[in-house]
Amino acid sequence: MATTFHTYDPASRSQQSQPKACEACYSRKVKCDQTGIEPCRNCLTHGVECRSRNRKRKAADHPGPNRPSPAQQPEPQRQEQTQKQKQRNGNTTSGRSNQPVPIPRGPSQHLDDNKDVSAPLLFIGRQNSLASSPGTTANAQRSSHDEFHNASYMSRSAILGDDFPNIDHSNEDQPVRQHKLSATELQVLHLYHAFDLPELPLRQSLLEAFDDKAWPWMPIVDVKSLGSSSSDGEGSLLLLQAVLLVGSLMRPETVNKATQDAYYQRVKALINTGYERNPLNIIASMCLMQFYTPAAPRDISTDTARYWESCALGIAQQIGLQRQPDTNKEDFGLRRRIWWTLFIRDSLMATAHGRPRMLNLADSTMEQPSVNDFDDPTDVRAYIFVAYQEITCLLYDLCNFLTKDKQPATERSQILQRLVNFCRNLPDALRLQDPDGWQRPYDFEIAQLHAPLLTTILVFYRPRSVFAIAPENAASISASNLMFRILQAIHLREDTRYLASPFSFYGMVAAIPHLSTLRVAGLRAEADVALDLIEGFLDKLGSARPAAANNVRNVRAIRKAINSDDHAGSKTTRTQEAIHDQASLAAATEMLGGLYGTPAIQNLQNISTILNTSVEASLPDTEQTEIQQVYPTPDLNGMVMDDHLDKQPIFDNDPMALPTIADFGDGFSPVLTNHFQENTWMRMWVDDLGLFPE
Repeated sequence: MATTFHTYDPASRSQQSQPKACEACYSRKVKCDQTGIEPCRNCLTHGVECRSRNRKRKAADHPGPNRPSPAQQPEPQRQEQTQKQKQRNGNTTSGRSNQPVPIPRGPSQHLDDNKDVSAPLLFIGRQNSLASSPGTTANAQRSSHDEFHNASYMSRSAILGDDFPNIDHSNEDQPVRQHKLSATELQVLHLYHAFDLPELPLRQSLLEAFDDKAWPWMPIVDVKSLGSSSSDGEGSLLLLQAVLLVGSLMRPETVNKATQDAYYQRVKALINTGYERNPLNIIASMCLMQFYTPAAPRDISTDTARYWESCALGIAQQIGLQRQPDTNKEDFGLRRRIWWTLFIRDSLMATAHGRPRMLNLADSTMEQPSVNDFDDPTDVRAYIFVAYQEITCLLYDLCNFLTKDKQPATERSQILQRLVNFCRNLPDALRLQDPDGWQRPYDFEIAQLHAPLLTTILVFYRPRSVFAIAPENAASISASNLMFRILQAIHLREDTRYLASPFSFYGMVAAIPHLSTLRVAGLRAEADVALDLIEGFLDKLGSARPAAANNVRNVRAIRKAINSDDHAGSKTTRTQEAIHDQASLAAATEMLGGLYGTPAIQNLQNISTILNTSVEASLPDTEQTEIQQVYPTPDLNGMVMDDHLDKQPIFDNDPMALPTIADFGDGFSPVLTNHFQENTWMRMWVDDLGLFPE
């Protein structure tokens, strides 16, 4: 039986199907199921861009520089060449069939060499959010719905009057606008590998890390719907890459620093090229980028958290995010959570850096956050976020009050009352002990919530100078002791790597009382232990947070200055005009006792006794008058605390042999960690040291 062959016609080559395997599958020699429109499964699994492969043609298929193509040749010459080609192929016009005849193959030739033998995936769970990569080149080249259009908010009618009723139109009736990236923008995104994703198992791990460690403090992303969250059915590549960036920061032993930097550059490229056209996704991504801190706050940079915060606030105010949204809106809860996340970040950075807050609550009509803003109002993390917003706002208001030249007593009392109310109303699920007084097991999220709370108490009762600590500052030292226990628990469980930058500030503030007690005989030993631990904590945190690295240097410098011979004759305890009245001292006892139990009250009163004795011992006999400031014993939940306290400490007969913490039992060992900025109230505290000459 004669074998027939296809006639080769160069003109028909363009009509042949394109190679089926993409570049990645072709190089791996595995079966590919890409269609030219959707990416193949292999590329999706490994998180790489699925690119169609262009088959290299032989030289005969390409006309040379001086050789015309078949379409450009004269008709007689083209017919002659076609006839010669048919003769070479053995094909004539003798009526033979032009249908191909199959050539027999051996059994081995029927095996499919392109079978995918890669190991099956495990622990992925529901793959709907990960099964399709939104970052293919095909998707990037298509036009997308531009949600920037018609999203602007303006409010000028109240200023210009009723004569301009439509001046603040929102363009809601305008047609939908489409957006398409330019060739240059696409090239930039390719240069930064912005469309590349880590392979699926690593991607799943990073998403879980974000959800577990970072989401409670920035609940602005629905992790389960990252792959299909936008209105046009496609997921947000920008938001996904931002979440992967934060997740990589929570996995420092899995993702190295160079890879984290690459993730950060991808997010920046997606923002700068205008790839994302959903304002809420951009704002959320800019919030997430604040977890990444390549530069210290003291450095002027476009990579600091404050820079990205200011960019996010600019877009938020353009779209009117500060206004209370309509409850019927599908994204009602999301808009509120994003707004209050911006507010929290702004408050914390203004507090820690001593800079003005960019947001003014008077300009906002947004109601206070609520657990109903969350998909699951019973989730304890919803309660944590609501309490977190309240205490960070209170901490900012307190620090802002302390920077004023004149500090009205009424305003101080109002801040204290807000702080007492916060402690009284803190939900039971967010406390460190149960109603019966038993300590609860360690919880990383709740421990983090108590850090700004204790910092607020500490700052309110802080010493005004490094050499002017007084008995009324005992609450500040006691709060530092509690803070130390929190940081110690976090550090011992190796959770320090997950902490955000504000912990650099909390630690530095908590170190202040212990630095002040280095010259109090009864507290010196505990202060040294505490400061050693603070420095170790800051060293660990400083590996990821430049602010912490700066703060540990500050702690060591101040500690060295206090212990130097230049200050050897200085007394730490001294008489001074009291700031806190008896009601203020009673409030401290109630807050610490109500939240942390009887041991906290005992620790507070022991420290107060030591400081009172130290002041008395430093005065001449003629000046030893009634100067003691007493922290009263409250009745907490019906419990009479006097029965649990030492009413009459016994001291050595030598009046200069001052009591120590050891005289009162274990109590609380000190302390803390973190970050020194030149806030006005902090600056006053170190003026005596001369560390910052003008």
